[in-house]
Amino acid sequence: MSTSGLYDYSGRWFTSVGLPAKSGVAGCIFVVIPNFGGICVFSPRLDKYGNSMRGVELFNRLIKLYRLHIHDKFTVGKHKCRDIDTNMDKLKQLEIFECCRINNFVRLKQLLKDVDDVNFCDYDSRYPLHIAVTNKSLECIWILMINNANFQVNDYRKMRPIKYAITHSFRDVLIILLLGNLVAKRKLKPSINH
Repeated sequence: MSTSGLYDYSGRWFTSVGLPAKSGVAGCIFVVIPNFGGICVFSPRLDKYGNSMRGVELFNRLIKLYRLHIHDKFTVGKHKCRDIDTNMDKLKQLEIFECCRINNFVRLKQLLKDVDDVNFCDYDSRYPLHIAVTNKSLECIWILMINNANFQVNDYRKMRPIKYAITHSFRDVLIILLLGNLVAKRKLKPSINH
């Protein structure tokens, strides 16, 4: 499965995704993640090799989020955020990022009840606060800030959330970042209740 499970695409699959897989011409791809389990996806549109187009794309994206490639354990310092975080479920992290993107502050508050630290990053070294700031998700920014989000962390472009707000003239975002920082540092009771 590692070297011949995806027909003529097998070599590329193994170097890019690096997981044993078998595809079928009906549009199914079954992938084994060693010491974890298996994932099967189905989407009938096929590429020129006879593999599910969406299935291949899904696993290419998945491998960017998690340290799953068989050879990842042999590379040192490749990317600090790709290690699987045993303290928090990755699906919960992804949901937190999505809440920050669409400003679903009600769900974000629910998710953060079980989270000790909101300063975790995705494959691009972007933290939930980066996502909330770039999307001007004001309520989510406030919730993250009163939960001790660090607005001084850099993403992959060396851009901090506060710098992004200043650069793009997001005055309302900047005010919330600064007020939230004061509230979190002094452990004041927030006067804005969401």
